[in-house]
Amino acid sequence: MMMTSQPRPYYLRARFFIGCMAASAAVLTGLFCYYSWRDNPGGFSFALGLFWLCLLPLFFNNAWMFWHAFYYFFVKEGVVFPEQPLVRIPKTAIIYFVRKESTGLFERLEYTYRNNFLPNVHLWIVSGQAPERYINYECDVLQRLRAIFGERRVHWLHTDDPANKKREMMDVWLNEYAGEYEYFFACDADTMAPKNTVLRLLRKAEHPDNRDVGCFQAHTQVGSAVTYFADNNRKAVGILMELYLKTRQVVFGEVLAFGHNFLGRCEEMKNLGIPAGVLSHDIWDTVYLRRRGYRTVFCQDVLAYEESPSNYVEERRRNIRWMKGDLETFALLFEPGVPFGMWFMVYWNLHLYISCAALFLLMNVITFTNVGGYSFGTHILILQFLLSYGVLAVILTHRLVVARRLRDVKEIYQEILTSTLVAGNNILYVLVDLILVMTNREGWNLWDAMLKDPRRGVSWRQAAGALWPGTVVGLVWITWLLAHGQYSKLAWGSPIVLAFALSIPSAYFTSRQMPRRRLGSELSVHQRHQQ
Repeated sequence: MMMTSQPRPYYLRARFFIGCMAASAAVLTGLFCYYSWRDNPGGFSFALGLFWLCLLPLFFNNAWMFWHAFYYFFVKEGVVFPEQPLVRIPKTAIIYFVRKESTGLFERLEYTYRNNFLPNVHLWIVSGQAPERYINYECDVLQRLRAIFGERRVHWLHTDDPANKKREMMDVWLNEYAGEYEYFFACDADTMAPKNTVLRLLRKAEHPDNRDVGCFQAHTQVGSAVTYFADNNRKAVGILMELYLKTRQVVFGEVLAFGHNFLGRCEEMKNLGIPAGVLSHDIWDTVYLRRRGYRTVFCQDVLAYEESPSNYVEERRRNIRWMKGDLETFALLFEPGVPFGMWFMVYWNLHLYISCAALFLLMNVITFTNVGGYSFGTHILILQFLLSYGVLAVILTHRLVVARRLRDVKEIYQEILTSTLVAGNNILYVLVDLILVMTNREGWNLWDAMLKDPRRGVSWRQAAGALWPGTVVGLVWITWLLAHGQYSKLAWGSPIVLAFALSIPSAYFTSRQMPRRRLGSELSVHQRHQQ
């Protein structure tokens, strides 16, 4: 495995990697633009210009997939950060930041602290302003935990300021206790840390080779996958961690923090000067830590768990909150002193929204104009097919590099099929949510926690009420293309068209409970980390 002390050749640097992506996207876009222009009898048109404009961000995504897969093939062992044997355990706080929680809090906290019950390690509940019934629930959880672990080991800090989001709650705790504790392990209300997670991260933090690391991000998997939707997210997160996070750590030398399941140095995380009220504090933490000279790194060999939304409707609600926070990070693109690799990672979070808007616009251009599809009988038909199916092949096969056994291939393609069918209509809802978030100033800073009941499903009525716009759009596309005999376009866009048209039944059936609960990734490469 690659160690952090090894020198980094030019091809394992962020600028080279991003340059390869940009060059690939530019070449693909140029070829598609050229052949679509050659095949368009009317010459250049406004619709053709829109078609070209949409291609670049989408091919940039394609290049992102291809180069991650290409690099992973050579660096699949990743980076393992060294650990220092500890004579004494540094004083550390396991902090759960909670607000308006009502389900499973005791079980998760008890699991985490029981598995990480060490000398000098205390458990904290830091809670925000909430109605009395939630505060009473927190107090009940506190008393039950103290009955097990003792009053001197379990603590509670509450703030009544309604403006305090998670980062402000973290600041309140750091300002009061950073001098007493050396480290803190940040948890969301759905965090579950298996045995020795905190100990392993402390060993890494104490190693002299890791002194420039301010935030040690644990490898995070989905726990308590009870519904088919949550199980698909379990598969997707496993692939994400293995393919993208591991490769990014090697190439960029750092990652963006997740905002939870990380070990932070108290003094370094204190007084970062992050603007009040930001939602995606994890990205701000990463950038401001970097400006202080400290990296955020992905610890692929240390595991933690989190919950997944149990259904697509709940995930959409959570994604709106994430979108609000991501849009706020646009200001970070203009912060001075940010390395190029870090700057690009911040941009990439925003690029994903651009891609969704571009794909939705592209689908409408192809559906309602004479651009797109294939002109059978032309001499450039073979080249069109080679380019189109080359791009499609990257999308459908790049994740196979993480497969070690046949069952991994099955896991990967089940995730691709389900994600396409259930979440393909994100390209509409991301665009709608962007407009709502950017125009509705009231509620911009609302923080509503994700519902954490792993068994929660949706009814037909709830699914229809939330997703009917996508169904209407999908049926309009199908009707128009069939009425105008555009069968090649319908075949080309069938994954997205079907995702729209079938969004309501897809959301309903994937919210049903499975015969048995699943925990963590089932990819062969991850089995050695499961605890």
